[in-house]
Amino acid sequence: MSELAARVRPFTGRKFLLIFLAFFGTVMSVNAVFIMLALKSNSGVVTEHPYEEGLAYNKTLAEAEAQKSLGWNTAMSVTSNRVIYKVTDASGQVPPIKDILVRMARPVQKGYDFQVKLERQSDNSFSTPATFPLKGAWEAHISIEYDQGTYYDKAPLMVP
Repeated sequence: MSELAARVRPFTGRKFLLIFLAFFGTVMSVNAVFIMLALKSNSGVVTEHPYEEGLAYNKTLAEAEAQKSLGWNTAMSVTSNRVIYKVTDASGQVPPIKDILVRMARPVQKGYDFQVKLERQSDNSFSTPATFPLKGAWEAHISIEYDQGTYYDKAPLMVP
């Protein structure tokens, strides 16, 4: 018997079992880590009261139709330190607006939302200074109080 043949160990069932358990143990461990990270980073909650919002959906549709009939045109922009919003009615005039509140929401991350109140400027636009905690994609949820009620708008923003 040669020296090489004497040093080679045979592939036994015990060796196979250890390799098999190590492989699947590694796969299960990595999966467990990924599952924990996924559960911590996204709660899965889209809305706090889904049943009540579902019941009020017909009212929401009626309000959307009434809002569409106003014929308002809106545009929002953002500079490095200012949010600017322009709104005109169907005739091109600025409607009689009492108050504009904007909730800035980060669609990809919780915890950075904030709210600002827009003030009327001399050029009939509405703006306010705003400091965004992060650059990138944001959504502006706009609530305009006027004589007949509230007008809602939503605008995607890219913060430089």
